[in-house]
Parts: sequence; C-alpha cells; structure tokens
Amino acid sequence: MNDLSPEEELTQLKRELSKLKLEANLRKSLSTQLEAQKKIADQAKEEALKKSEELEGISGKLAKYLSISLVLQAFQMNWNLRKSQA
Repeated sequence: MNDLSPEEELTQLKRELSKLKLEANLRKSLSTQLEAQKKIADQAKEEALKKSEELEGISGKLAKYLSISLVLQAFQMNWNLRKSQA
C-alpha cells in the first residue's frame, strides 16, 4: 500500500474485505454440504447393514431347505445381475 491516497487505500481494503467475506461464506457453505453428505452416507451405511442382516436371515432360512450349491448359485446370479446394471 505504498504511495496510495487514503481513498485508494480504503477502496483496496474494502475489496480485500469483500473477498474475505466471500471466502468465509464459501467455506461455511462447503462445511454445510459436507455435513449433509456425511449424514446421507451414514444413512446409506445403516441401510446397507440392515439389508445385510436381512440377507443373512434369509440365507439361514434357505440353507435349511436348499442345498448350499443352489443358494450360492442364486446369490451369484443376483450379483451378476447387479454388476451388469451398474
């Protein structure tokens, strides 16, 4: 801020202040978005764990009635179908 008039110095300081406020707002917005994404990821993880437990229960029930090779074949077909849709 060499050789600047007080008005020019004030203008520069106001610009810098504007930039800093914008940066602070962007950081706050980013933080809010990250928190929301983390919440969504946690919910998805919880849902996946529930589904996994359900599948374990179903698998246990199927094992009582079907041979293990049929159960594995059914799950393999399901897995292949999901991979092809991804």
